Amino acid sequence: NVTGGSDVDIKLNQANATVDTNNTSVTMDAGQMGTSDTLTLTNAGAAGVFNAKDGVTIDGGTGYSGALTVKTATLGGGDTVTVVSSSAATRLIGDGGLIDVDATALADNVALTVEGDSTVTVTSLQGDVLAGSSQSVLDITTVASANLSVETGTANATVTGTSGSVSVDAGSMVSGRTLAIDGSANFTVTEAGSGVTVDA
Repeated sequence: NVTGGSDVDIKLNQANATVDTNNTSVTMDAGQMGTSDTLTLTNAGAAGVFNAKDGVTIDGGTGYSGALTVKTATLGGGDTVTVVSSSAATRLIGDGGLIDVDATALADNVALTVEGDSTVTVTSLQGDVLAGSSQSVLDITTVASANLSVETGTANATVTGTSGSVSVDAGSMVSGRTLAIDGSANFTVTEAGSGVTVDA
């Protein structure tokens, strides 16, 4: 339970951890957490987590409603960081490897921002994705009856719309890349540039 200031720094140990942000802005260094360790956040203070390594899970979906930023450590090609999004704005900054995102808690019309060069897989999306600063592959699956927008990054992207309406802005995709769209949702694709393939 974090008290005593408007901005608190925490260095996490090699173990599971629960941090009650208590409406306080908290920055956490996850560099010592081990594979299969989980950081669980509660309450509503803005949380920034950095140095998240392979096998670590950041859980912002269990009783947490603050803005969440997760920055990975440098990940190898087979490394994965798991993020359970907050109900509030969630920002991911990836450095290699894979970030696996459960976006179930992210509220409708709230943004998941993706930056960096990690491959990012998002499931159960009902909010929006802003990935114009992402340089790696995106794989996004929406909830049923979705009404949302996705801004792709520069690399290949797959968007599976279970049902509902999905608007995709492909303006950041570079020539030679492919936007694959799948599922029963009604799709609108805009800003696809020269050399970009839309595979529907």
